[in-house]
Amino acid sequence: MNLLTRISGRLQTRASQLLVGAGQAISGKHHGDGWCGMTALGARTVLDIGACGGELAERELLAAFPQARIHCFEPHPVSFARLEKVAARNLRIHAHHIALGDSEGMVDMQFNPNSPSSSSLLTQTEESVALFPALAETVTTPVRQRRLDEWAAEQGVPLPGPLVIKMDVQGFEAHLITGGRETLSQSAGIVLEVCVSPLYQGQASFAELHGLLTDLGFRFAGTRDQFFGQQGEVIYLDACFLR
Repeated sequence: MNLLTRISGRLQTRASQLLVGAGQAISGKHHGDGWCGMTALGARTVLDIGACGGELAERELLAAFPQARIHCFEPHPVSFARLEKVAARNLRIHAHHIALGDSEGMVDMQFNPNSPSSSSLLTQTEESVALFPALAETVTTPVRQRRLDEWAAEQGVPLPGPLVIKMDVQGFEAHLITGGRETLSQSAGIVLEVCVSPLYQGQASFAELHGLLTDLGFRFAGTRDQFFGQQGEVIYLDACFLR
């Protein structure tokens, strides 16, 4: 490599660094947070709905929202047992052994022993099993369901804001939103997993969820993550909404 080539390479590297720095200066705290700017909200409360064993709460939510108390909701006893252990070693994480939906009472949950995070209050489709063979084994388990607004009212005091809500409920999002409209209307940001492919019977579409959240004053702010099929199609994604 001659001297001219080395100098040219260094200039290109320096130019790239300046461009990145300029982008960071323009976007401020919103740059590269992985949550579409939500970490800049200074959240004091995070609701992790569909927390499974608390993996996301411990791995990401604690660091992403350092000032927040994190309430994790998981209805299935197997996953909740893991979540309790996570809460026991992290004082800011609080575990709640309930499902959240649009009614109060006992409901059936379709639990996947080989993939607990895929468990749902809806019945999975044949396409879901074809895409994810580990879901072929399903165990029906009765779990307790609450409405989010009822749970929030029972806390005695308003949830400290800013409030961020994460939903990962495997196609059950519309039911959760219906039962928590008052609480959601007080939140500053929402992240929810959206099934693009028909993975669960009766699941809400992105258009339906977008409409429900737009009615509550939110705007679509981008995606946090996406899972692709073999042909490059999007199977599901994490959609972010901000007020």
